[in-house]
Amino acid sequence: MKLAIQTIVVFLVAAGLCWAGGYETKGKAGPYGVVATFDQVKPIEGTNKLRIVVTDSASRHVLDAKVNIEYLMPSLPGKPPMMDYHTPANPSGDGYGATLNLTMKGQWKAIISIARPNGTEKMTFDFVVK
Repeated sequence: MKLAIQTIVVFLVAAGLCWAGGYETKGKAGPYGVVATFDQVKPIEGTNKLRIVVTDSASRHVLDAKVNIEYLMPSLPGKPPMMDYHTPANPSGDGYGATLNLTMKGQWKAIISIARPNGTEKMTFDFVVK
């Protein structure tokens, strides 16, 4: 019995460490707090899962928004982005989930749009695909 409990504890700690290892960024989109977490320690070339949690000024989860992500690879000043993709983030648990297909290594920019009846707010963050 004691060994079974120890095994469960080790499993839960290991699972927590795996989840804690995802690349995370925090910011504000107007009055909203936003936490965006990739499923990888570092975003990779190819398929990446992104989890977005939106909270209001009272730290309550916002679950009635339409959340979209634009992700692009910036180019030289005055030129359009080399790659520019858009994807919705669908409700999932206490947040939103999306799949990003990062087609190339290098510097990327993500713009998270949060739309509610009172308007749309945005948060931008940069990340690198290695």
